[in-house]
Amino acid sequence: MGKKSNEVSSQIIGLIKDKTKSNREIAKLLGVSEKCVRTTRKNNDIYGTPKESTRPGRPRKLTFRDQNSLFIQFKNVMVSRETVRRFLTSKGIGTNTALKKPLLTALDRIKRLK
Repeated sequence: MGKKSNEVSSQIIGLIKDKTKSNREIAKLLGVSEKCVRTTRKNNDIYGTPKESTRPGRPRKLTFRDQNSLFIQFKNVMVSRETVRRFLTSKGIGTNTALKKPLLTALDRIKRLK
């Protein structure tokens, strides 16, 4: 099963509020899985909306504003080199390796010696 659309979510919430149909009947009627109906019901009860709240995890160090002003200046934002490198790579600004200089040939050595 794929992700449900907002339209399907609102239909599920509407049928849940009617309290006339079970989860199984709602799923069969709308063509979604029963788990989809259960999850939508649970999210609506907990968060007041059919969508889940934000996911847990460590927040990003650079805010959207910081990312936009990266080229201008940083004000009191301590970020690691790796964070800046990752951001620049995501914007298509990568690194390049300098070409190696060729070694001196026998002719070059003779010219230098003279």
